[in-house]
Amino acid sequence: MIWRYILFLFFPLLAFASNGDGYDIIERALNFALFFGILWWLLKSKIVQAYEDRISSVADRLEENQAALKESAENKNQAKQKLLKAKEDAKDLIATSKKETELLVKKLDESMENELLNLEKSYEEKISIQRRQMKREVICDVLNDLFEGSAFDINKEEFVSIILKKVA
Repeated sequence: MIWRYILFLFFPLLAFASNGDGYDIIERALNFALFFGILWWLLKSKIVQAYEDRISSVADRLEENQAALKESAENKNQAKQKLLKAKEDAKDLIATSKKETELLVKKLDESMENELLNLEKSYEEKISIQRRQMKREVICDVLNDLFEGSAFDINKEEFVSIILKKVA
């Protein structure tokens, strides 16, 4: 294990050795590969951990979004059910109010008819009472004129007998 560290530390020194031609693309590529390898070896666990954390955070957000989507779908279905129930209740209320209106109109018509009949009876009774009073007054006036005046001389006994004959 220690040999790996030593090899990785001294290998770049070997790669820097050049013959001085000025064209060192191979050495530069080798240095880049070594640098990238060492960097990868040192940071591999952190990079993998960061990548796994990112994957898990994306998965968690996806699960949260799916849960929120499922919850909103359930809320939508509940709202639709409440809306349908409210529509049914509204229809029932309308039907009930129409029936109540019809019953109230019918009761009102009946009470108005009864009131009109009572008023007609009362009117007829008042007319009957007024006629009787007028007849009494006329009869009283005629009788007073007859009894007080001398135009018709009937004594009381004859008058009583005439009335008894009419009544019988």
